[in-house]
Amino acid sequence: VSVDGTRLVVAHSEGGVERLELSGGGRLWLSALRHGAAAAAVALSPSEADGGRLAVGGRGGEVEVWRAESGDLLASVSVVPAGPRGAMAVSSWVEWLSWRGDGGALGCAAGRCVALLSSGGEVVARREAS
Repeated sequence: VSVDGTRLVVAHSEGGVERLELSGGGRLWLSALRHGAAAAAVALSPSEADGGRLAVGGRGGEVEVWRAESGDLLASVSVVPAGPRGAMAVSSWVEWLSWRGDGGALGCAAGRCVALLSSGGEVVARREAS
């Protein structure tokens, strides 16, 4: 739900992300995730000054950052390190996303891996539990 409580973002297991207007019930936009992966976690940035940002994570360890107002894709990054021969080293589902209070950073968790992303979607730090 947006900070002002007027919009809702819904992630679909088929891979779509939908932004709805709560007061009128209309769809603002519907987008498919880049790789068609199912979405498991979504988080709206608390800052809407720049049109807002929406983080979506799912299968494959990918996090996508979208412009919340328009549905434009801003960044896509893997938060799960690759193992030998490109295999995922840990669970490849992004299970948790949370924006910092000012919207300046994004925390992510996938299996035993946690990552901190900048507001633009770049990986700033990543740790894997042993």
